[in-house]
Amino acid sequence: QFLYFIGGMPGNGNRRAAPSYGTMYDHHGDAELLARTGKGAHVGKEVEEDDDAPLASAPPAVAMGTPIYPECPEPAAVRFSTRGWKDVWAAILFIAVVVVVVAVSTGVNTQKEFTDAERSQLKLFGQIAPIAAAVCMVASIAAMFVMRSAPGAYIWGTFLVICFLNAVLMIQAFWAGYPLLGVLWLVFLLASLYMLYILPSIMQFSCVVLDTAASIILRQPGVLVTAFLSFAAMAAFFVCLCTLAIPLLARFNDEQANSKSHAASKGTVWALIGLLFATFWAVQVTLGIVHVVASGTTALWFFVGERSMPPNPTLPIAKRTVTTSFGSICFGSLVVAITETVYYLARAHQENDNELLRCIAVCLLGILKDLVEKFNMYGLVHVAIYGTSYVESCKLTWELVGEYGLAAYFNDCLIFPVVSITALCVGAGTGVVTFLVTGEAPVAWAVAVTVIATCLLFLRPIYASGITQFVCLAESEDVVRVANPTYSDRILAAVSETHHYNDRRDAGRMS
Repeated sequence: QFLYFIGGMPGNGNRRAAPSYGTMYDHHGDAELLARTGKGAHVGKEVEEDDDAPLASAPPAVAMGTPIYPECPEPAAVRFSTRGWKDVWAAILFIAVVVVVVAVSTGVNTQKEFTDAERSQLKLFGQIAPIAAAVCMVASIAAMFVMRSAPGAYIWGTFLVICFLNAVLMIQAFWAGYPLLGVLWLVFLLASLYMLYILPSIMQFSCVVLDTAASIILRQPGVLVTAFLSFAAMAAFFVCLCTLAIPLLARFNDEQANSKSHAASKGTVWALIGLLFATFWAVQVTLGIVHVVASGTTALWFFVGERSMPPNPTLPIAKRTVTTSFGSICFGSLVVAITETVYYLARAHQENDNELLRCIAVCLLGILKDLVEKFNMYGLVHVAIYGTSYVESCKLTWELVGEYGLAAYFNDCLIFPVVSITALCVGAGTGVVTFLVTGEAPVAWAVAVTVIATCLLFLRPIYASGITQFVCLAESEDVVRVANPTYSDRILAAVSETHHYNDRRDAGRMS
């Protein structure tokens, strides 16, 4: 993020590395409006009105299909089509994994693995978790209303919390005797303070995106219903995973304690790795379903406008998501799950005595994991719009990255922290209240983790809608002026304000 903001500073001579609004909309007229359709114009210059102009640019070269919104204008209907069953093998493989986990877990008895105190804590957690999840859902919806009404203040608050957390973690690292880790958190603290310093010059565009995302999601309750149903399915599957993991972890600990080499058997280790992988895959599929439904709903609003939105627009996109596009979601989630499994196994590996080397290796793997996750999120946007296979969607995403450089990666630099910090704050608050009421630290930790995961799921539509707006602006900047003129004016006003702020700051430095 620190390098991104340096690259986005005015006067650096590299507009392609600037934020997305600096690439697509240049108020000074020194960069063209870029789009894969090749229909560009200079913002700030007069754009001739053409009554015969199409409502939207032609979509990328994808196969024709059956429109899921036949009542919409033809350009939008062509985009939102069902193009046959995609990546069926991935869907079959995922369903097989789910069936195996559920079938095996039904025959496992975990009661003998717990002491009486642990059984009491589990019972207490079972009583508190549903209440905490309900509170989390209400808090997530309330946060969306605040994002819609005061997006600027919300972003400011988010980065103030980030600075505070970095300072606390830095002090804790130095206090515990880990100077290398302390220096690392010091760098993060300096970067977050610099982000606070330049925040007024870069947040205008993000305010419009955040406000628009919250408005769309709150007006389309079907997206939140999808998140709730996905949460219910994931919660049930997670119970099955825990049923299998508890005896395996007990066996792992016993084998380590009784073995001369303090090592568990390969069978137990591989079974735990398999469960870890299944957990990551299931979580990513759940997030992917919510992501695709939210992205499809946002893209439809972008291409047809609020007044032309069909009734209950979430239902057709949700139907396609869990049928013909489900394999594409499973494919993308499989790639992310493999990367996450490798990353967390590397973090758990402690045989290398070189602390610096291990830190660098884990850091590089973490960067790779984040890049794969980001690329997958943008790929799922294309799945949501066009119903293409995962490979085809990745090709479209790669073209997007090739055109806009780092802008495609850093577009959500201010949106993702809003989602993650909101989930962290709600989870931490719920955990503290649970501890004050029950006095059980393990239960409080379990509740906090559960609430954070639930918040991330219910706030995922905000994040998905944010990056969908970037993809739509990048591919069809002309359509927004026709379908959503108010939104277009707000985008241009935000860009103009950003450039004026930077010009004033540059003039102050020169003087």
